[in-house]
Amino acid sequence: MSINLHFAGNCSKESDQHIKDKGAYRLFSQLNERKILESWEKSGLGSSLLIDSGAFSVAHSNAFVDIDNYVQYIQQHPGVGAWVELDVIPFPVLNQETALNSCNLSWLNYIYMRERLPPNIVLLPLYHFGEPEFALKRIVNTRVGENRATYIGVGGRHGVSTKEQIRYFNWVFDIIKNSDNPNVKVHAFGITTREILERFPFYSADSTAWIKAAAFGEIMMRHTLYRVAVSNETSKNRNHITRFNKELVDLVENDVKFFGYTLEQLMVDVGARRNYNIDALFEWSQICDYKSSGYRSKLLF
Repeated sequence: MSINLHFAGNCSKESDQHIKDKGAYRLFSQLNERKILESWEKSGLGSSLLIDSGAFSVAHSNAFVDIDNYVQYIQQHPGVGAWVELDVIPFPVLNQETALNSCNLSWLNYIYMRERLPPNIVLLPLYHFGEPEFALKRIVNTRVGENRATYIGVGGRHGVSTKEQIRYFNWVFDIIKNSDNPNVKVHAFGITTREILERFPFYSADSTAWIKAAAFGEIMMRHTLYRVAVSNETSKNRNHITRFNKELVDLVENDVKFFGYTLEQLMVDVGARRNYNIDALFEWSQICDYKSSGYRSKLLF
């Protein structure tokens, strides 16, 4: 069992090449990363890409996405694996009014784009946390043209405990399981929490955790993805390796050596930490074990 993990975020050419060499997946934004996504497509790796519309930038800044330009751009790049609709995020305030408005505008955009794109182009409609239940049911059940969506995106519930996120995704997958489209592929946006991705039948996910951890002087342990601070600048952190006993230090060093690095190298080289985190996350994605006996957590009951 595995999950298609898409590495997201801006990085050096060396780290981007490292992702290519691993045969891993990548997420780019068509709003400001067209040049690099086109380089992946020219390299014959377009099918490894999931391309976001740039809606997050639109919500959080003065950015603007022309939907017709976006549709035209998609038509010009048929080799790309999948595209995300031009969704509307309920921001800066999430309430009933903004959630209703965003889900309806997103749905209209999805229909507009779907009707103008060839059937072989994979286009993901999105559901954001806080939107009404009917919005998720509409995405999963409704036929646009002759077909229902084969691949959808679900935004995570950020800023809350893992336990609360698990409750949320229990609700999401209950709706999907009982829909007319129970086998639809689901992408988890911005989530690399192992407890969540191994608990639910996600087809894919994306994250910038590998970049952020490296920038904060941290590496991600093999299999567990537990973050260990190793840089001198983070020596006061409670998860710094200098606070570990010898047995735990040996475990970290074994993981580091497994991927061909040295601990001394990772202490001082942020690029090496990025590449190490790519290795650790990619390996985990290949062995990610969805507990198919059921996705309801015993922790909740």
